[in-house]
Amino acid sequence: MPLMNRMLLQKNGRTFSVALPLNKRVLILFLMNQKPSRFSAWLLGGLYALAAAGCANEKEDALPDLVAVRYAQTQCADPWGYARNTPLLAGVAQAYLAQQGVTLHQPQASAKNTPSWCDACTCTTGVVLEGKVQPAEVAAVLALGFTKQ
Repeated sequence: MPLMNRMLLQKNGRTFSVALPLNKRVLILFLMNQKPSRFSAWLLGGLYALAAAGCANEKEDALPDLVAVRYAQTQCADPWGYARNTPLLAGVAQAYLAQQGVTLHQPQASAKNTPSWCDACTCTTGVVLEGKVQPAEVAAVLALGFTKQ
């Protein structure tokens, strides 16, 4: 653990007590004694904008070539069993698919269709499970009753 030094910082009439490693203390003192300029404000704002744009692109590129799939929940014929509510359905289905070697990305379950007016096990409840899978896993989920979106 680096050597820590407690230091009191005063800014705009307020006093803050901060514990910093000794090598960071010099940088803080230097930055506090500098007056902000228009250039530094533009530079700092530009760096924040670039960082935010870079983080947004990482999220989009993290799952590039996934295939969207959906599954209409049935009364009692789902391979993972019956789930009482939509959050439970997403979790149970994702766990079941993981046991089958399939990763369901971004699972969401919601009531999108009208329920069937029958009580047979194969009748749909109106709840639809949606998610994304790798292209190599599409055949496996289609065999379980999913459809492509």
